[in-house]
Amino acid sequence: MRTTPSVLFRGGCCLLLAALSVATVFGQTGATLTGQVSNQATQSYLEGAVVQLAGTNRTAVTDREGRYEFTRR
Repeated sequence: MRTTPSVLFRGGCCLLLAALSVATVFGQTGATLTGQVSNQATQSYLEGAVVQLAGTNRTAVTDREGRYEFTRR
């Protein structure tokens, strides 16, 4: 699958929005943040995408269905 810069930009914007909502979620005890990354143009899920929480070094890699999960440590 070929990745174009515009697809990466859109994916990056989606990941940024997800990361911005993390501060609220992780302010709670025992919280889990989950999501799914997809290609807007093809509606296919992205396997192997690296999702990073903004302002942290925490990352997750999406599974074959584009899903990822962060659990409060």
